[in-house]
Amino acid sequence: SIQELAQAMRRLHESKTPYFFLGAGSNSLVMDDHWHGVVIMFDCLTELDSKGTLIRAQAGVTNTEVAEHAADRGLSGLEWMYYLPGQIGGTTRMNASCYGGEMSSIVDKVTTVTPDGKIKKYSGRVVFGGYKKSIFAGNGEVIAEVCITTKEGDRGAIREKMVYCRNDREAKQHFLHPSCGCVFKNDHDIGVPSGVLLEESGVHSLSTNTVQINPSHANIVFNKGATSDALLRTTLTMRDMVYKKFGVWLEYEMQVLGALGDDLHALIHTHKKHVPKENLLQPLRERFQKQ
Repeated sequence: SIQELAQAMRRLHESKTPYFFLGAGSNSLVMDDHWHGVVIMFDCLTELDSKGTLIRAQAGVTNTEVAEHAADRGLSGLEWMYYLPGQIGGTTRMNASCYGGEMSSIVDKVTTVTPDGKIKKYSGRVVFGGYKKSIFAGNGEVIAEVCITTKEGDRGAIREKMVYCRNDREAKQHFLHPSCGCVFKNDHDIGVPSGVLLEESGVHSLSTNTVQINPSHANIVFNKGATSDALLRTTLTMRDMVYKKFGVWLEYEMQVLGALGDDLHALIHTHKKHVPKENLLQPLRERFQKQ
């Protein structure tokens, strides 16, 4: 329960025990070395109900379950979450978005637990800070429950959009092999999706027998038997290749968790200013806008 989560957080805080949150693990890379701490998952926080057009979901409910719950009741606005890997807590934390939907536009209230075990409630209007950003990415609080606003819609149209989202993900081979989903965020100021920048930078040449860049979506890296260290170092090279060709510095979307050496920690958190090569970027923008 949320109260049990609060009690656990309080005990970890008092004992100064290191911990991290895993959720469904769909956007996470857990490192290889033994983790001398606690991993908190949300498999028991699965209450899901609705009243009118408001849906209440605890952190461990999957995105697909939330979308199906809405569709079964003729509620629209959550179709884009269908087949989106992950749980609603993590999806809210990262302000996930795809297929024209975004968490910031549908979240009404958020219940969290602070590092010292206090339960807090927020209005959805104050927790988001733009694309793939929320206050929970940096304040140490963990999302325990989310209330989502929807609107009444046509059941047939809702299901049609859900099928489109599923088919599109399958066509792009998102689920062909284990992966962390998209490795890097898109930068809307650049105007070209990160997957396109990666593809045009030739990152597919980095594929090996155990680490494969998705042939249909260069922002997804398949694990075919690799260590986490090998996967992470491949993504670091991918980022460098984009910067060298386009002058665009990609920010990580996947979370790197567990025991991480100082060298890799420093590399992951390195930041460089964009030095955009407009002569190469503008044709890609024009091509992307036509799609």
